[in-house]
Amino acid sequence: MEKSPIDKLLRPVHRFIHQEFTGGIVLFVSVIIALVWANSTWADLYHKIWDTHLRIDLAGIGLDKSLHVWISDGLMAIFFFVIGLELKREFMAGELSTVKKAILPMIAALGGMVVPALIYTLFNVNLASAGGWGITAHVAIAPLLIALILLSLLVVGNYLGIRKPTFYLVIGIGVWACFLVSGVHATIAGILVAFTIPARPKIDEEEYVSNLRENAQVFENAMRQDGALISTEQYHILEKVKQLSLDAETPLQKIENALHPWVAFVIMPLFALANAGLHFTSSFFISLLNPVSIGVLSGLVTGKFIGIFVFTWLTVRFKFAQLPLQADWRHVLGVSLLAGVGFTMSLFITELAFSDDAMIDNAKSGILLASVVSGIVGLLVLNKTRRLNKAIFN
Repeated sequence: MEKSPIDKLLRPVHRFIHQEFTGGIVLFVSVIIALVWANSTWADLYHKIWDTHLRIDLAGIGLDKSLHVWISDGLMAIFFFVIGLELKREFMAGELSTVKKAILPMIAALGGMVVPALIYTLFNVNLASAGGWGITAHVAIAPLLIALILLSLLVVGNYLGIRKPTFYLVIGIGVWACFLVSGVHATIAGILVAFTIPARPKIDEEEYVSNLRENAQVFENAMRQDGALISTEQYHILEKVKQLSLDAETPLQKIENALHPWVAFVIMPLFALANAGLHFTSSFFISLLNPVSIGVLSGLVTGKFIGIFVFTWLTVRFKFAQLPLQADWRHVLGVSLLAGVGFTMSLFITELAFSDDAMIDNAKSGILLASVVSGIVGLLVLNKTRRLNKAIFN
């Protein structure tokens, strides 16, 4: 098939977007831009932009928030919605679909949460910074009850076979708005709504292939029309094929694939740009000598490593699970070290955990340094593992 000029122009863009690592590159560039901007002569503009207020009237509810809040509570809800879609897919037909498959990553993830939390607590016990958790203080019950009703409608819609994304989108926005005004962080709505999205096709693979062949044969034998246009009969056959393809795909995967580029190349970079703007001073490393920075730094670098590696070793040692195929303990070591990079989520939790600007900056300093250390050490270990394996198998 001959490519049009626009196809040729967009081909490099499509190739870049569909590479697995490109989202990380864009996120890294956003962090660098935020840091340079926040330490330039335009630093005041950086903070002024994110503090700009925008008002949205939604179903009679007036929401007046800063741009920073719209990104953290609005766009990040879409991020968590996609995470919820991925989790549901994995639970249904992926690495979490059976207890045997799920037990190792789930226990490793548990270790990666518990041990860093304990380390942070040790450095902040009996201090005002001890409550470094993303928990809301005041909760309004009425909006949550409305959100529960809306979620129930989505569940019923799934059960009845409603597959239109618009149905779930409109009601899902209502759920998000209710969470936003309730005091419970609105991103939770994203995960809950995701689990209501239909994840089963209307027809199975055999029926799809059989009908596709039948329609292809009918299309080939249909009355043809002179010129570039297809005949009316052929057009109707193509419409049947389109509907057939819609019935063979799941709304969950369709929505996930549609939103994934927006999350990777718009939402996450915007979040990093709005939150990574830490102001450096000549005494940056001295400023790290506080319980919050030390607790975060130690928790991410040491806690993530110990938690993931030790919990994984215990799980395999007591034969609850096995390492994945073609993986050895050097891989586990490298991944455990690399886990301390958790830059975006750590920033997100920081914004939930602290209201004091000094504590937020201290936490960001620890997160930034931890990401650099964990990233470098983890990549060195994994790169050495790759070279060793290559030497062995060659």
